[in-house]
Formats: sequence, C-alpha cells, structure tokens
Amino acid sequence: MAIDYNLSKSTNFSLAYVFVRGTKQFGLRNINPVIRAIVGDPLGSMINGRVFPDKGMMIEFSSSYNSYYHAFTSLFERRFSGVFGILASYTFSKALDSTNSIEPFS
Repeated sequence: MAIDYNLSKSTNFSLAYVFVRGTKQFGLRNINPVIRAIVGDPLGSMINGRVFPDKGMMIEFSSSYNSYYHAFTSLFERRFSGVFGILASYTFSKALDSTNSIEPFS
C-alpha cells in the first residue's frame, strides 16, 4: 500500500507500507529436550533429565514455523534542471519469526 503526492512539478513525496507473512517455513527442533534439570549437575541433567533418557537429543526437521515482516518507507525526490536530482529514502522495518535459528544446538 503506497501514497504518492506531487508537491510540485519536480518534487515528489511517497509513503509506503509493506507486510509479508511466511508460513510453513522449515526449521529444526529438539523433540527430546531436558525437562528435569538436576541442580549442580549439568551432565546428569543432559543424560537423565530428558523425556526419553535412553535416546539423547532427537532433532526433527519440520515445516511448522511462521515469519512476519512489517516495513514503512518514506521517499522524497527532487529533480532539478538538466539531469541532476536528489533522492532521499528511509525505511523502518521489523522482522519476527517463530524460530531463532536453523541451528538446533544454539
């Protein structure tokens, strides 16, 4: 969605908003996490504190993640005589997703 406004014959101002949503993106997750931490014994927690203690870390590759991108852009353009002109632009954006990384160990 954008709005353009001509301030004069040689001056233009523009505002725009962009929204993008990604669904069913691929990612990795640990399906056997440590749920019973043993205080003062991190190795014991990694071995005995899991849902299935005899399995260790189990990584699943799934397409169950989403992402969102919002952006607001402003643009100012001024043309002078001949081939000289000025163009100034600013973008404020934010990206969100439901996974931190494709790396399962971070």
